[in-house]
Amino acid sequence: MDQSPPVKLQKMLGEEKPDFIVRAKRATSLGGSVFLLFFAVFWLIISGLITYFMVTRLFSGGEINYTINGIPKTTDKPGLILLLPAVFDLVGIFLLWASLRGLFSGEAWFAGTSSRLFVHAKSGSRSIDWEQFNGDIEVSGDENLGNVTLAMRTGHWQGRKHRADRYVPDDIQMIQIGRPYEIEAKCRARIKQNDPTPVSPVSVPGGLNL
Repeated sequence: MDQSPPVKLQKMLGEEKPDFIVRAKRATSLGGSVFLLFFAVFWLIISGLITYFMVTRLFSGGEINYTINGIPKTTDKPGLILLLPAVFDLVGIFLLWASLRGLFSGEAWFAGTSSRLFVHAKSGSRSIDWEQFNGDIEVSGDENLGNVTLAMRTGHWQGRKHRADRYVPDDIQMIQIGRPYEIEAKCRARIKQNDPTPVSPVSVPGGLNL
């Protein structure tokens, strides 16, 4: 380590002996934050144009045509008509805020003990039992600097157009950490040690169970 761990992380560890303590240069993926930023800007441009069109039409004495249950309707009053574009605008603002928060998220710290993984970042701190990880680990970079991604048992279903939905697990990303392959090996060993999946006996001829 090139500096001491944060005091809050040390307090979280308490009397637990860490297998490793590592500092990540970023708390969130830069690529994901940049993509979200571009998407947020695109969203705001589209929703802004829709809002501008509806507002100018209403306040210039024009009418807005819309359909409810297949029945065409016309209105020249703002009312609930402006509610929908306002909601879209708020969603765009939230996406922009989330992307900027990711870009300026700062560093993160990770510490692994025999029973759990500790995560400390500007956004908050938490600890996760090793049994919550499914053992799928991705590593990139070289021996000195790289990324480690730990997949979890929890996740969500992602819909895909013209294709079957797929299950996407949640993950914990350690971005730009030192000794990534060494950290991966220690994480894998603890995940395997704390695996809650029962081992079924294997039957072999002769009535023996292994």
